[in-house]
Amino acid sequence: PRGIFINTSQSFPEGAVLCIEFRLARTDVQVKTRAEVRYCLAGVGVGVQFIDLPPETQRAIEEEMSRI
Repeated sequence: PRGIFINTSQSFPEGAVLCIEFRLARTDVQVKTRAEVRYCLAGVGVGVQFIDLPPETQRAIEEEMSRI
């Protein structure tokens, strides 16, 4: 619930801060937050950690994950 892997061919340096927006598949909750790049796999994607995620959004992500 604290981060996500994003498939992308674009490369970002570690520490870069991205504004990301996505919708949870099962609950249809929209997530809009900033995230810091923690690692990059060239040509594959980036792992990001959410920054200042509101508590209600974190709960929605946790609920989404519990349904998997």
